[in-house]
Amino acid sequence: MKYRLLIVDDEREVREVLSEIVDWSGLGFEVVQTLKDGRDTIAYLEQHRVDVVLSDIKMTFESGIDVARFIKERQLPVKVVLLSGYQEFQLAQEAIRYDVSDYLLKPTDLEELYRVFRNLKQELDSGAAAKQAERQDRERFASYLLFQSDSAAEEIARHLEQLNTAVNPMREPCALLEVTVAKDNGELSKADVASSKKLLANTVAGQFPSWLMLLDNREMPPYYAVICMASEHQQLHGQIQQSLQRLNAITALKAQLVDFRRFDNLAPLLAEYRIRNLLGAPPAVKSEAEAGPQRRDGNAFPGSGSQPSGGKWAIRQAVAYIEEHYSQNLSLELVAGQVHLNPVYFGQLFKQETKKNFLDYLVEIRMEHAKQLLKTSSLKIYEICERVGYKDIKYFYKLFKREVGITPTEYRDRC
Repeated sequence: MKYRLLIVDDEREVREVLSEIVDWSGLGFEVVQTLKDGRDTIAYLEQHRVDVVLSDIKMTFESGIDVARFIKERQLPVKVVLLSGYQEFQLAQEAIRYDVSDYLLKPTDLEELYRVFRNLKQELDSGAAAKQAERQDRERFASYLLFQSDSAAEEIARHLEQLNTAVNPMREPCALLEVTVAKDNGELSKADVASSKKLLANTVAGQFPSWLMLLDNREMPPYYAVICMASEHQQLHGQIQQSLQRLNAITALKAQLVDFRRFDNLAPLLAEYRIRNLLGAPPAVKSEAEAGPQRRDGNAFPGSGSQPSGGKWAIRQAVAYIEEHYSQNLSLELVAGQVHLNPVYFGQLFKQETKKNFLDYLVEIRMEHAKQLLKTSSLKIYEICERVGYKDIKYFYKLFKREVGITPTEYRDRC
């Protein structure tokens, strides 16, 4: 990934040398412009996206400090590296308050410049990865809200606004896509479908500057996507159709636009999706959804009705995941991620539905399995300890006695 670099100095020779003598591409940067003073720089930053500004600290009009101040006050995601002479040390001290990333002395030592920008590249890469992970978390939760929650449109809108996604599905044009297997293409693997979803996302991302694609979590077709973009209605409709034509020409899937709504009409679009989703689900899935979340003993959680809310259905999925993976290193954050919920919200919802906090529930599950193994197997106790997800046998003994009232050895002797 190349980062956009702006070079600013009131000496033309310095600008030319810095832009031409340094292997910016090898460092991971692209010089997008060179400017002669801070005033031009501020005007440029108001119109263009830049990742790093390399600027002289003292110039004829606005200074490098003025540029750094502008960036900080506007909260722009731009790093600043200042060029300063020994006699400008006091100015460099003043610039500290504006979060300048580094300083380079004039005349510039190329070895030092390379060191500074290698470090800056690592810092930018780390920040980009964190932003990508944060965006993916937001999109997973937004997908849950749209595809699984049965909350009212106003409640969904409130949550989406808090997520601060690139575009708001409740305020922008939204298209509902249905993806099926094209005729005569036979069976597809899960890997094929995963690749098609990635290709669909890349197709949309390449077509529109501001977009949000929310996929349902089916592993095999038919699956659905809601695509929202900051664009005019007619333009968006035509561009989506063109993108889908290209996509269908190179994959074994058929993606088609089945509905297009705008602004407050998203609620009926989602209602239609949910009807499609329920009618297309296998009988076992439909009966589970109608039953609501269950305890491991087969009984419904307190307060569960015949029609589950999105929250109850998410907890049912979480409980099933815990039952299947109790022997692994589980955490509240990991399980929350499996059902696309914020960990804090998931913890509150889990306790509300199960009447137990997450850790207590996990311990209870593990102890039930431990008791079963003590009754029916000849495994040694340290082996049972590992089988139910614990590494420390002393800790296992302590938990078992707390939950059951006697030690594992005493329990086995009584069976």
